[in-house]
Amino acid sequence: MNNSISPNKFNPKLLILSSIVFQIVLVFVIVIMFFVRYSQYGHEFLSRAESSSFSSGSSTKYNELLSQIQNDYDQKKYQQVKTAAGELLIIASDNSQRKRAYYWQGIAEYNLYDYTNAESSFKMAIALDPNYADPYAGLGVIAHAKFDNQKMMEYGLKCVSLAPRYGWCHNILGISYFDDLQKEKAIAEFRLAVQYDPKSTIFKDNLQRALDR
Repeated sequence: MNNSISPNKFNPKLLILSSIVFQIVLVFVIVIMFFVRYSQYGHEFLSRAESSSFSSGSSTKYNELLSQIQNDYDQKKYQQVKTAAGELLIIASDNSQRKRAYYWQGIAEYNLYDYTNAESSFKMAIALDPNYADPYAGLGVIAHAKFDNQKMMEYGLKCVSLAPRYGWCHNILGISYFDDLQKEKAIAEFRLAVQYDPKSTIFKDNLQRALDR
């Protein structure tokens, strides 16, 4: 009787099956981590109000379409928002109107998970007006989606410098500090976000999470 150990001690079929099961479990864990990450900070990162109000010189048609865009956004009709933003670009009469059209186009693309085009749209808005704070908030959340915390912090700082009373700027900066393990700075930014937009449950949730850690 041969008592030597077989070089094929492990059944190749079982090894392949185990590998497949491991890969499936790994993918499942990654997906769960992805959704936890977005549920923590809120994928829909903008409220109905922008940091700036309607331009007083805007045409009636432009403002009506912009109002429709905001209503569609509230109802999570992101494809309609993208289509309407394209129409805004067509009827826009100056760079002030065009920058907001690009901004809302970026918002729609971000919420449709089209980060590449969203980033381009936000940068187009900034190219038209480098002092326009809102697109920096958009670039910040895209950087967060790409796990680029350094970029997110840079965009958050820029956003705050341009619109110090805009809650989303402080929220984004707070997230970047939190991910960088700068807890006290994060709490300070989340508190400012809540102060400037007390109706935002996302800001309140982020502040509470930071306090609880």
